[in-house]
Amino acid sequence: MINSNTRRVTGLWLLMLLLTLTVVVLPRQHWLMLAVSVWLVTVVKGLWIIRYFMELNRAPLIWQRILQGWLILTVSAVTMTAIRQL
Repeated sequence: MINSNTRRVTGLWLLMLLLTLTVVVLPRQHWLMLAVSVWLVTVVKGLWIIRYFMELNRAPLIWQRILQGWLILTVSAVTMTAIRQL
């Protein structure tokens, strides 16, 4: 029998897959819009992974904030590097 947590995680995984496919089919003409979209989707997916797949939603708030900050800094640095290469 599948419990509600398994359904939620499966639903989140499918939603992350849909977000990835959405970014893949975005037009390449508007590179700034594409970069912002990829940044946003990556941060959202990363937050979901941190909260639900790593189960940090039960961890102390300080650990959640540390990982969320790391995620935003890392994704921002990679995105800015990619934009500078264009």
